[in-house]
Amino acid sequence: MKTAIVGGRLITPERIIDDGILCLEDGKISGIVRGEVPEGAKVIHAGGNYVSPGFIDLHTHGGGGHDFMDGTAEAVEGACRAHLVHGTTSLCPTTLTSTDEELFTFFDCYRKAKKHMKNGPDLLGIHMEGPYFSMEQRGAQDPNYLKIPAEHDYRAMLDRSEDVVRVSAAPELPGALELADELKRRGILAAIGHSDAVYETVAEAWERGYTHVTHLYSGMSTIRRIQHFAIWEWWRARI
Repeated sequence: MKTAIVGGRLITPERIIDDGILCLEDGKISGIVRGEVPEGAKVIHAGGNYVSPGFIDLHTHGGGGHDFMDGTAEAVEGACRAHLVHGTTSLCPTTLTSTDEELFTFFDCYRKAKKHMKNGPDLLGIHMEGPYFSMEQRGAQDPNYLKIPAEHDYRAMLDRSEDVVRVSAAPELPGALELADELKRRGILAAIGHSDAVYETVAEAWERGYTHVTHLYSGMSTIRRIQHFAIWEWWRARI
């Protein structure tokens, strides 16, 4: 099955191409040509619009009037289709800090939606945002369900679903570095999020496997003054 998209402004990594024909074969891009449409290709007219690679959203909580934590597969599908309409072709539905029951219900809804959804974006896996966050940097996360990452707790969560591909956590919490070890063992991406960690802790977290950051300038500390007692006493002696 050959397809040719004509009359569009093709966005490429190097530049925008105004006079190109985007060629696809069996659903995959086969190249960009100029001049004549390849023989036998189905023609789609872009009408002068941009033709862009699909967006990939690694952190989204819903869309189209739906929240991924609504507790139904229909809500998951509805949110995903809303993203597709606006150009997102792959995404990671993201959880909120919640009860275990609500979290596990979402796991089941995600699996049903992934199995049955037609004409939707690709579901790359679940982004579990929380519940292992700093109370001071919790943002919109419900403080009633924040936890310290205990091994028996996060193992139970991760064992409940094979779809989790990303977990955001605050690395300064007791047990958070051991959590990173477990995520790495399972092939799950570890991201720093809703954290109050200082530089030294972040550096250690990086070495243990925290390779990404979740919304760097939101739900994170900015400038902190940490006073060391010896320095304070030295300064007092001078004044």
